[in-house]
Amino acid sequence: MAHGLEHKLFFLEHLPELEALLDWGCADGTLLAEVRKQRPEILLLGHDTDERMVDQAVAKFDGLEWNKKATIWEDAPSALEALRFTAEWAYRGRKVPFSEPARQYGGTGILFSSVLHEMYTHGTSAQMRQHWKDVAATGVDYIVIRDMFWGPQGDYLLSEYPTPYCQFIKWIAKGTHSAQLTEFNASLPCGESTMEARIATEYLLKYPFVENWERELEEIYFALPDLRPVLAPLGYEPVYWNHHCPDFIQERIKKDTSIDIPFNTHLSAIFRRK
Repeated sequence: MAHGLEHKLFFLEHLPELEALLDWGCADGTLLAEVRKQRPEILLLGHDTDERMVDQAVAKFDGLEWNKKATIWEDAPSALEALRFTAEWAYRGRKVPFSEPARQYGGTGILFSSVLHEMYTHGTSAQMRQHWKDVAATGVDYIVIRDMFWGPQGDYLLSEYPTPYCQFIKWIAKGTHSAQLTEFNASLPCGESTMEARIATEYLLKYPFVENWERELEEIYFALPDLRPVLAPLGYEPVYWNHHCPDFIQERIKKDTSIDIPFNTHLSAIFRRK
């Protein structure tokens, strides 16, 4: 299994009680297919706005028994309604007093893997607030997040970190990616530059994706805010929070550029309904 895919499945070891999972932005269903291999008992749901991806995801499960297929939706309301129904089914299917907290007995989750930074890039603040209200309204037990995240590291100048700064300057001086770097700088908001640690790190994460370069330029990799104060009023608390730089990312950047990344680039988090 590829390191990136393994990294995206971090939640499985932390949620042994998971019974149903909605993958929000499931693309071609690769991650859902891997969940099926590792946890065949989980009911799989998927959502993606790209009709071609939906078709590919459905095709991955066509050869399986009916009870092991993944149900994929292109429209968001249907996916959330299915999750809401599944959450109610998971809870009501338990023979427990209704006074007991549902979270002790539920096992439903919604996964946002490498999709929230896109939503925050292209969506408005009002749209994202409504999105989280809609998610919370399903009554889902767990919200699982894996994405790029800068967080509380601050807007430092790269020059404040002498070693990676010198390594970055030497790499840029080679001119191998000069055209990409020029286009990247042109896409930045006024006043921002690759001399800022956050922006330089974003470029180091972004530059390999030349096949989709125009799309990558439109995205803000570190658009994700700290969701703890966002989800707390909606009744969700973090039970797992890991702000880090994945080993395979560090190794790739070191191999390609000789740069040692001293910053955290990704967040893996699980929020539980209180």
